[in-house]
Amino acid sequence: MKKLLLGSIAVLGSGLSLAQSSVTVFGVLDTALEITKADGAPSLTRIQSGANIPSRIGFKGSEDLGGGLSAAFWLEAGVFVDTGAGQLTNSNNTPAGSTGAGGLTFNRRSTVSLLGRFGEVRVGRDVVPSSLNYVVFDAFGGNGIGNSSALMLSNGVFSSVTALRASNTVGYFLPSDLGGWYGQAMVALGENASNVAPGATGKHDGDFYGARVGYRNAKLDVALAAGRTRYELPPTSTAVAGNSDRLNLGASYDFGMMRLLGLASTERRARGTGGEGSNVSFSVGAVIPRGASDFKLQYAQVKQNVIAGSNDARQYSAGWVYNLSKRTALYTTLSLLDNRGNSKLYVLNTTGGLSTPATTIPGGNIRGFDFGIRHSF
Repeated sequence: MKKLLLGSIAVLGSGLSLAQSSVTVFGVLDTALEITKADGAPSLTRIQSGANIPSRIGFKGSEDLGGGLSAAFWLEAGVFVDTGAGQLTNSNNTPAGSTGAGGLTFNRRSTVSLLGRFGEVRVGRDVVPSSLNYVVFDAFGGNGIGNSSALMLSNGVFSSVTALRASNTVGYFLPSDLGGWYGQAMVALGENASNVAPGATGKHDGDFYGARVGYRNAKLDVALAAGRTRYELPPTSTAVAGNSDRLNLGASYDFGMMRLLGLASTERRARGTGGEGSNVSFSVGAVIPRGASDFKLQYAQVKQNVIAGSNDARQYSAGWVYNLSKRTALYTTLSLLDNRGNSKLYVLNTTGGLSTPATTIPGGNIRGFDFGIRHSF
């Protein structure tokens, strides 16, 4: 009887597996030698992960339910190629919820979806709508030391746990057959109790709300995105923290011989007696394809208004990607970050785990160089 029962379970499991219409294993291994030198600090040499495309391993699949409906899942884990370790994730969209360092976590995406003519409803951990423009309209794809996220997200001043992704999300995506129009909306929960005592962290701490809408055709792509993360501190808090609001507008146009990209962004974060911080930033870039090569140029600038005073910074980046095949490429990047006033921003490999390179003195410059290889599967 036990053998029959086990056999029946095996057959049932096989049948369920066959019902799955498609399952794909995918990933990217990307690693680079990176050298940075900051004014007032020694140079720093290290092996970085994800300097051209984020290193990851993933599993995705879908099932046709009939009647125009389908179900899908997506599991994607970020990895450090230099150490083999997994990357951090977060349980409640607050600094206290950081978890999973070293072990393999599906920090990049962990979702299940229902799709149909109505569009897609997606639940789980996912990219927030307000972060997508920083990637889509960045000549470096939001990766490596040349990307503009170092300025747009004003690292160390305005950064928040949900700058790129959020946990406990429910998202909706418009159907793909709207004549080039696309859009999405998302709500994420901090998952706090409803009876939080007055003066303590609020019941909405870690909640996120955001949306993105755009239009795309063969040459033009333009999108507007906004997002708010609630960080409810006591009214007497002196921290420059609290609600983080982002609004950005990006566009690109493909001329054939060159694709131009631009992004404008504003951010505000304030709470308690600590005052208010804000920034306004923009970037302009170009990707120039020439045979197997892609040449990249970008300029980015930010003006900050924080408690220590008004600061600004500018970044100049240049890169070259040589595609050895459809799956493998060599690349190199140069970056110069010119801080002004009291600004101490730094070049940042945002997909390498948000690790902080050597910081500089107020108003100091940082120069960066990398050379790497990328392979996808």
